[in-house]
Amino acid sequence: MLRFVLLFSRQGKLRLQQWYRAGAERDKRKAARELMQAVLARKPKMCSFLEWGELKVVYKRWAPSRPSDPADCAARGPAAFGPAILHR
Repeated sequence: MLRFVLLFSRQGKLRLQQWYRAGAERDKRKAARELMQAVLARKPKMCSFLEWGELKVVYKRWAPSRPSDPADCAARGPAAFGPAILHR
């Protein structure tokens, strides 16, 4: 199940966030900041799947002028679900 979608630039500026589970704003900000750091620290040639805590994160890098787009999928969800959403 999709838990959140974040769009952010390569400089780490959060452009868009959509959360599909309720939670405290403080926890959401902390999670977004930690996830941005984890994704931006990875090399461009690395795979687009990341285990972050207990979650499996799928992200997509675009051209330098486009933001990165990670989305979280539950471990029980189909493996092709994340890339299908990101490839629209």
